[in-house]
Amino acid sequence: MRTMSRYEFKYLLSHKQYRSVYAAVQAHMKQDPFTEQAGYYWVRSLYLDSPDYRAYWEKVNGDSYRAKVRLRTYAQDLSMHAPTALEIKTKIGDRTDKFSWFVDCQDPGEIHNLVQSLDPEASPVIRQFLRFYHRQTLRPKVLVQYRREGYRSRDPDDVRITFDHQVESAAANGLFPAGLFLRPHHRHWSVLEIKTPGMPPPWLRRLILRHGLRVQKNSKYAQAVENNAHDVAKSYLS
Repeated sequence: MRTMSRYEFKYLLSHKQYRSVYAAVQAHMKQDPFTEQAGYYWVRSLYLDSPDYRAYWEKVNGDSYRAKVRLRTYAQDLSMHAPTALEIKTKIGDRTDKFSWFVDCQDPGEIHNLVQSLDPEASPVIRQFLRFYHRQTLRPKVLVQYRREGYRSRDPDDVRITFDHQVESAAANGLFPAGLFLRPHHRHWSVLEIKTPGMPPPWLRRLILRHGLRVQKNSKYAQAVENNAHDVAKSYLS
């Protein structure tokens, strides 16, 4: 089981801002192992929610405690045989916790088959997932895909920075559905995410001020619902 507890700060960057921030962080950050291979990697996440979109409404209402359940892979198709993580992401106040467990299933995007294959004794993550799944009647809702550059601090302060490009989403019932039609979230913009166990270090705070960056709410899941589940989005946006 992988557990991460951190604060997350998100910013929307124009291409010009991205180039400036990218250049500024190089003295303090180094590429993570996944980015080293090709300069970026693809992230594909299938989000589950209840019939009444409980996780979505917890987010848009700003509930102090909220939880999201998703499947995440770094493969572009099943032939790549990349591991798939079952993830539960919770937020209490400003702090985010992520719990992950890699699942072994021929096609983890097939939720019924996945649930049948899970052993609740194997991990606390699986037990919590099954509680959410059955109590809230979770089902796949949307898939989100993007190209990510990941960086980690050269210092022992456990700071992580990611730049996400080409964020797209679609209504989907699996990780690799046929005939997928992806809709862009922010054309020609990138998402900067700063992930840190506490307040950002001084050099990073100075960088944020120097480049005039402002924290923005930027839930990829909420945007995906608003892009693809139009009846749900209409009731919120109206």
